[in-house]
Amino acid sequence: MKALYLIWPDHVYIDKCIEAGIDTLIVAIYSNPGDANNGSYFNTWDQTKDVFVRYHDKVRCIALPVLYSMWVDVPEGQRFVQANKSYPRGFCPANKAYFESRFAPIRKLLIDGLAHSVILDPEHYTDCPHIFSEEIRCDCPNCAPISHEDQWKMRGSFIKAEPSIIGQLWASSWWSMMTYNNISLMLTEETYMGEASSCGKRWNLAKQQKKVKKECGAKYDIVPGVFMEVFHSPDLFLENLKVCLKHYGSYWIYTQKMMSRWSKIPKTEIETIKKNYGGFYEERLVDEVDPNFFTKLKAIN
Repeated sequence: MKALYLIWPDHVYIDKCIEAGIDTLIVAIYSNPGDANNGSYFNTWDQTKDVFVRYHDKVRCIALPVLYSMWVDVPEGQRFVQANKSYPRGFCPANKAYFESRFAPIRKLLIDGLAHSVILDPEHYTDCPHIFSEEIRCDCPNCAPISHEDQWKMRGSFIKAEPSIIGQLWASSWWSMMTYNNISLMLTEETYMGEASSCGKRWNLAKQQKKVKKECGAKYDIVPGVFMEVFHSPDLFLENLKVCLKHYGSYWIYTQKMMSRWSKIPKTEIETIKKNYGGFYEERLVDEVDPNFFTKLKAIN
């Protein structure tokens, strides 16, 4: 897999990437049809669907739905509960009705032939316990009688029933990874800014894989992510893609500004990213920085 992750899709740069050998688009989905998102920051459902319509017959299109509800509270009876506190934007991991509400529109994309597979994004965009990375049980009425592990086994029963779901972004906890069919994919963020093989050792990615397999028998392949804007030059970024291909046979490009004229990321967030990623963030479009970038990318691919 040689993938481009899309937050604010720009068809000019998507086309250039495909011409340069990108074979997969990972399309982030922040909205359901008809929800309260007006597109002022993240794209609406209709804007996102347009990407699948344009590219489903050109490359592999992976739908990446965000699991947490960003625009409306989770219905009572489907919420995550802990210590008698119910979290309006937190969902019970074992609640099939909540999963279905998020997945039904994605299933329609699959049925219509617009999306080819699905990777789930469980990142915690809302204020609630981090259940995908911390071993925290849900205490809702349905979960109270069963163990933490059994809650996630229940979740696995309905996720494994959807063969199009092939993996997860981020958080390789054994309880979350056991919910997928073997062998699944794990899109990592640990390799975002460093040389992929050394990052793999530093973050013990192979050790994590072995731990997950030991704990629950689940197996997954790593697809390393590379954060474009935090490299000091496009050449350094491209060198890291080479390392990803050498050690993992795949990569996915995470980009916020350099591949999109429509980026809406605010200056305040850019400043925070600079602090977290070595003090550098490139705000220009990639071919403004290096007019030969896409020729070089094609040579790597």
